[in-house]
Amino acid sequence: MYLEVGNYTISVYVFIPILLIILGIFFYIFFLLFLKFFNKNGGADAVFKMQLLRIRVPKFKSEKDSQEDLKNQDLQENISVIENLYSILGGLKAQRGFKAKLQRRDDHFSFEIVLDKGMINFYIGVPKSKINFFKERIQAVYVDAEIELIKDYNIFTPNGKISGACFDFKKSFVYPIKTYKNLKVDPLGSLLNSLSKIEKGDSAAIQIVARSANKKWYIKSSLFTKSISDGKKISEAQNIAGLAGFWGAVSLAVGNLSEFTKTKKENGQPEIDKKETLSQMEQEMVKNIEEKNSKAGFDINIRIVVNAQNHGLAETYLDDIVNSFSQYNLYQYGNSLQIKKQNSEYLINDFIYRNFNEKYSMLMSTEELASIYHLPLPSTQAPTVIG
Repeated sequence: MYLEVGNYTISVYVFIPILLIILGIFFYIFFLLFLKFFNKNGGADAVFKMQLLRIRVPKFKSEKDSQEDLKNQDLQENISVIENLYSILGGLKAQRGFKAKLQRRDDHFSFEIVLDKGMINFYIGVPKSKINFFKERIQAVYVDAEIELIKDYNIFTPNGKISGACFDFKKSFVYPIKTYKNLKVDPLGSLLNSLSKIEKGDSAAIQIVARSANKKWYIKSSLFTKSISDGKKISEAQNIAGLAGFWGAVSLAVGNLSEFTKTKKENGQPEIDKKETLSQMEQEMVKNIEEKNSKAGFDINIRIVVNAQNHGLAETYLDDIVNSFSQYNLYQYGNSLQIKKQNSEYLINDFIYRNFNEKYSMLMSTEELASIYHLPLPSTQAPTVIG
């Protein structure tokens, strides 16, 4: 059988498969658009699957503790205890496959530092199905912690002016930011200090939404450091590990072809491959990357939301909080956090419903996450912290 299409005659046996393929592509595109719309507007359902835990830790472990004892305590050791919790969470199996695409994933959790009514509270938002799991794990890490199930807080006021921002990495995820192991002071102090400057009638929140990362990031990171160890330049290693995108791969292919055409010397012998010599700083960079790759990984969203009496104050508060995150920047041979513009309506929606936004995802290790969010230490100097 044949069909007349303009000046052409097409066999039905050819036309029908082509039509089915076109229809299949159309419905697939429609399905992807539907998922994008569904996930953008499905937060109301997701929020009811979350439960908020308020965590309080005592200022002193016991009455016998003195200020001198606190000074002598190992800062790194005190912060690192929360890495035990993060290592467990990082090992949780992430939701994958068609079902995860069709429905909004609900296997993420939220770590929040909130200033409201002049006081700073620490919260952890968890899936309702894992409340007991989280409570047990938190209690195992912070033995003296008080864990309370509470209703959600509200930092917004009817006439308040809202300002917000979210972060992204400046470089590839393989490069680590500066962590508490590289800092001489508790990084939490700077964040709390920026919040403490906010007037009592205003409010602000730092929200870190996290979920277990796909394990393929280990492969890319390992391939990157191996390529450098094999004598490749950093730019070449990025291309080999697939960290530089499509044009990086093209550049690598062109570079390899160019090298191939000049591998012979005048005497016909192959040219000796010259390995790149790493500087001391570059060797330290590789060491830091390998250290990050040895830990559990999380996909992370970090967003800041401020509510103030007027727009000027809101912007001032936001700038102060954002600037406090600069302490994590490890320039040249590490990574930095940079502000990413996001539609304010979507940012507030993501904040309220504790959504995970793929577009602003960063991959962090347990050490990096512990540097940004841990509970106050006995030595933490912030009078507005509830503990």
